[in-house]
Amino acid sequence: MIRVLEPTIFDDWPKIVSFFNATENLSGVSEYLNSRPELVGIKEEPKLILKGKAVPTGMMPD
Repeated sequence: MIRVLEPTIFDDWPKIVSFFNATENLSGVSEYLNSRPELVGIKEEPKLILKGKAVPTGMMPD
């Protein structure tokens, strides 16, 4: 999640970036990350895009 909020936060630590990239590219992890709903409104009013609707986190669309 930190890399969503601050994408370059670990740029000074290439081994950490390499570890994260390797982990994110594992088949099961990659499938999970690609299937998660989109998160919008970070820092203001976070919502998830579920079934095409922006809904508050923790809620399901009608």
